[in-house]
Amino acid sequence: MPRRPAAGADDFLPVLIYVVIHANPPQLVSNLLYIERFRMHSRMQSESAYFFTQLVCVVQSYMRCAAATPVTDTVTSAACSKQPWGCTDTDPR
Repeated sequence: MPRRPAAGADDFLPVLIYVVIHANPPQLVSNLLYIERFRMHSRMQSESAYFFTQLVCVVQSYMRCAAATPVTDTVTSAACSKQPWGCTDTDPR
């Protein structure tokens, strides 16, 4: 059986988007804003900064999808038209 190449950073973001949308964590935007405003800058380096940035990208990607996708069927409606994570506008910042 041939070996698959190892997954990299390019594979991580789409998977994270899928997981976060399906997990639908409550108040995600609010928590990200809190972390962004009150974190200790010296602790937000390396891996923690990378993962925080990826999570912010997930929220921004979702908000773009919700704002740009016309609702044409129930699947699209369920995936892109609701506002999860306690957010009421299309910009998480």
